[in-house]
Amino acid sequence: MRFGEKLEIAAAVLMGVFGLVIIAGVLIQILEGTSKYSPTSDFLLGVLFGILPLAGGVLLYRRVRRTVAGRQEDEREAAVLRVVRQRKGTVTAVDVAADCGMSMEHAQETLDGLQRHGFCEMDVSDVGTVVYRFRL
Repeated sequence: MRFGEKLEIAAAVLMGVFGLVIIAGVLIQILEGTSKYSPTSDFLLGVLFGILPLAGGVLLYRRVRRTVAGRQEDEREAAVLRVVRQRKGTVTAVDVAADCGMSMEHAQETLDGLQRHGFCEMDVSDVGTVVYRFRL
């Protein structure tokens, strides 16, 4: 995860915590009857300074996580394609996992994704191994 993304996650957490604190404070004052504002003002304070920051923090966090996941997938695909070029267009999940240092599960998922997007064809060898053939 990049430094900027870590900062965005920290900002998202701070926004969420700020929103929760404001919501809790407004609710406590309303329930105890110690609020010096009208119910309408309390409601608006809760929405503007509580719910909106909380929702913004959640949305920011989700956006950053999607960005990071997408970049990691792109990096895995690039690593797989390097192995494909080295092996002249024909690979198995074992080849990819061994050469890229990724788990068999990630190798299989990445190859299946490339196959679904039409980058390769999937065959089964005589011994039952799934082989992916790329057009170079």
